[in-house]
Amino acid sequence: MTSLPPPEMPKYSNTSINNLAPKRDGKAVGALVAGIVGLLVFGIVLGGVAIAMGVQSRKNIRASQGQLTGEGFAKAAVVLGILDVATFFLLLIQRWSFQKVFHDRLKLESLFKMYRVPRILNLHHRCV
Repeated sequence: MTSLPPPEMPKYSNTSINNLAPKRDGKAVGALVAGIVGLLVFGIVLGGVAIAMGVQSRKNIRASQGQLTGEGFAKAAVVLGILDVATFFLLLIQRWSFQKVFHDRLKLESLFKMYRVPRILNLHHRCV
């Protein structure tokens, strides 16, 4: 009878990856990045992207039964996305009101010129 050689022992290294550890959801990270960048540029677009990706990521994380993490990143992305969109609309309203005030002032100045009102009686310059 012939004997078989003993089986080889597994080789261990310090760079082994634990496949059982939960992984962070990439959508959560991407949504957070979109929310942060949206505060600086393209708030309406990137804010919407951050909200959509954050909500999708939260659903994926809950459905993964502990295999995915990043719930906090996804929540933060949704909050930042809402902040991006709200800031965009506030700036839009502010710009519209400034243009309206500026346009009304130009109209008033043209009326003063048309009726040749002296500069001293032009009181709206002191008020604004």
